[in-house]
Amino acid sequence: MIFSTIIALGPDDNPTIPLEGEADSGLRIDYEVVEGPATIEDGQLVVNGYGTVIVRASQAGNKLYKPSGNVESTIKAYSPYNWWRLQNFGSDAEIGDSGSLKDPDKDSLDNIYEYFLGTSPKDFTALPFFETAGQDEDFYLETRQSSGSLDGLTVVTEVSTDLSNWTEAEDDWVDIAETENGDVLYKLNAGMLPPHTFIRLRVNAL
Repeated sequence: MIFSTIIALGPDDNPTIPLEGEADSGLRIDYEVVEGPATIEDGQLVVNGYGTVIVRASQAGNKLYKPSGNVESTIKAYSPYNWWRLQNFGSDAEIGDSGSLKDPDKDSLDNIYEYFLGTSPKDFTALPFFETAGQDEDFYLETRQSSGSLDGLTVVTEVSTDLSNWTEAEDDWVDIAETENGDVLYKLNAGMLPPHTFIRLRVNAL
């Protein structure tokens, strides 16, 4: 039995994959999703999430032909962030230089923040994550999220009084605006916070 499939599926690839296996006998091949975010519709595999998809092909046989052994194929559907890591490091694993909190170019920007900013994780970047401006009640922190990372991250502004327990910041402490080129500008109004209050952006990969 011949079972053809795409092994690596990037976030911009077509999520619908024709199932075009062939049996030497010419008999019909049946498919089922064993694992992962996908369904089979009209003879096609439809990937509807990120992760590993395992598809099993089988051929039941008939009076003339014995059943063929099951064949399984694996498709890895990469999230935008993991695809970025794969392109940069050849791996999306949380080990070695590809780890989200690793800083292989030693510029004080971990990989996930390089992705956020749209900078290279392999070239030293002088750009700080936050820029500061103003003073007293007008003091604020500002950072810019690259448009290329918008689909790959969740970003939440949080505050804390003890650096241990964090809650989502009130809306009037944060200004969020889209720039002309599609980047997103975050302006954290730190000067408006109550005394002894800390503020941060929590960035998580999808």
